[in-house]
Amino acid sequence: MRVAATFAVILLHVSSQIVNDRAGMPSGDWHAANIVESACRWCVPAFVLLSGALLLDPARHEPFLRFYRKRLLRVGIPLVFWTVFYLAAVHLFGRGSFSVKDMATRALLGRAFLGQYYLLLIMGLYVFTPLLRRFVERASRNELLVAWVLCLGAAMTSTAVDAMRDTHAEHAFSWFAPYLGYYLAGYWLRSVRVQQAHALVAGAVFLLSTGLTATSAAWLSTFEGVAPSAVFYSYHYLSPTVVAMSLSAFVLITYVADRPGARLQRLIDFTGPLTLGIFVAHPLLYVLLTRLDWLPLPSRPALGMLLWPPLLFFASGALTWVIRKIPVVRYVAG
Repeated sequence: MRVAATFAVILLHVSSQIVNDRAGMPSGDWHAANIVESACRWCVPAFVLLSGALLLDPARHEPFLRFYRKRLLRVGIPLVFWTVFYLAAVHLFGRGSFSVKDMATRALLGRAFLGQYYLLLIMGLYVFTPLLRRFVERASRNELLVAWVLCLGAAMTSTAVDAMRDTHAEHAFSWFAPYLGYYLAGYWLRSVRVQQAHALVAGAVFLLSTGLTATSAAWLSTFEGVAPSAVFYSYHYLSPTVVAMSLSAFVLITYVADRPGARLQRLIDFTGPLTLGIFVAHPLLYVLLTRLDWLPLPSRPALGMLLWPPLLFFASGALTWVIRKIPVVRYVAG
């Protein structure tokens, strides 16, 4: 799950460079990127679903402080290090000057680097995890179902209202709240034994929701004067189509992961521990490889969209592997 979602994150970040520049892109390239972008929107919710499935298990008895210490080592240190690293890089090598206030604002809004908001989001959920375990332990399966459906429904409604009002108020202390529904849903879904029929239905839902997401984004982007938040709403992790896509992707990957071949299992075992490092390091390598002309750029943006993700995934993985071999320093890679 982590390996697939991490690769999807990289593919998403590369395709978004094309999607965000529709006026400057050939039509065919933009529509190809739009489809890829739409098909990858499940990646961040999948991380949250997986974290809920693993960490909300009441059988994981451990004191509060031990749990927080583990999470701090695993995610807190990389969050602090890479936030400072990217802010320093922008200040030293970026265009224009940035004051301490500007950099603090970027950090609190989750804009220090691509994906920083996710680390802030998951850290917020970690804070409440020991208490949520108590709820999960005492709740019936139906009560848990109602809880995550209500949480997701409230978050989806709030997101739709924000899109209509063209507002965006998330910050370091609020990112996690809308994703509580995904977190609880992950634990609820872990007890479902996915059969082939479930996987077929999930596949159909995934394809349908991807098509609706891409069609909606393409249609909204053709209107002049439409607020950017309204166009982005099609891609939002809490839009109806992306919620359906994320839940179905989780079911599909669970089905595949329960039946891995020997080669796939070896790849997962080797790459799994590297995923957090790949997640935080790939933006740096993407900037270096594309802006310093270390590699020739393809003539068509859509070709670059196919070239960069596997290259960035393996290059970031290699960098993470090296970092994890260095004592003390290894903690910045998770």
